[in-house]
Amino acid sequence: MTQRRQSLKLDEVDWQALMGIARELGCEYRGEPSWRRLIDYIASGKLTVVNRRDKRIQAFQKMLRRPGVEQQVRKILANITAKEERDRLRQEQKRRAAGILPRSTPPPPMPFTIKDG
Repeated sequence: MTQRRQSLKLDEVDWQALMGIARELGCEYRGEPSWRRLIDYIASGKLTVVNRRDKRIQAFQKMLRRPGVEQQVRKILANITAKEERDRLRQEQKRRAAGILPRSTPPPPMPFTIKDG
């Protein structure tokens, strides 16, 4: 029976959680936490895996993902601001081409007459 190898895509938060688990369980290679050593210990039966999510791991992942979400929001807001600025400049170009003063320029003073009397 041949098995098909398939890669598992992990994001940075998951890698950090995996390395944290390896560090806590003493799965080290040359003094550094090793996910490969962790997998070896699990495969050889030195460690047993329980199929439930640990609250500490969930809190750790939530804490690490929060800056990513905030960064995405900042990026979206920056894109919106840039689009608004491009639109404003485009409108200003159209106004200048039509001979209309830009909105940022104050209107010229209105002529007035003095009545004698």
